[in-house]
Amino acid sequence: MLGLSYRVPCALLSRSWSFLRDRGTHGCEGMLLWAGKSEPPQATLTRLVIPAQTAIKTRLGVCVAMHESAQHEMPRSLKSGEQYLIRVHSHPARAFHSETDDENLVLSHDGAISIVVPNFCNRDYVLAECAVFEYCFGSGWRALFRNEIVKRFTLL
Repeated sequence: MLGLSYRVPCALLSRSWSFLRDRGTHGCEGMLLWAGKSEPPQATLTRLVIPAQTAIKTRLGVCVAMHESAQHEMPRSLKSGEQYLIRVHSHPARAFHSETDDENLVLSHDGAISIVVPNFCNRDYVLAECAVFEYCFGSGWRALFRNEIVKRFTLL
């Protein structure tokens, strides 16, 4: 699944940014998943899933943790032919993949995508303004270059 191109409905992106922005107004990170149908070399995102989660704020920073119950519910909530393809979450300032992000393998299949939105998603970002990473089993997360993001993600 490495190297898939993704078709992203504008409504899915808009609902995602709204959720992350709402969490950000409370000084919290948010996390969501995009499910879709994959027919290599392309995948079409079909649904936004917001798992039960807890925002954590300490003097050291912020993070978000998915509830254990949500981890068990995730597979059961998929529709026929769907799979979780992309994890999206926000950061309070710049977008990057933190050590916690690297270790928190909500999605860990070859080709899984992790998108980090900067500034608590304080505006409607284009995906190329986010930090986008692809998981490669055995070597971990690889940052996609801006030109790769533009080429691989198409808004519908």
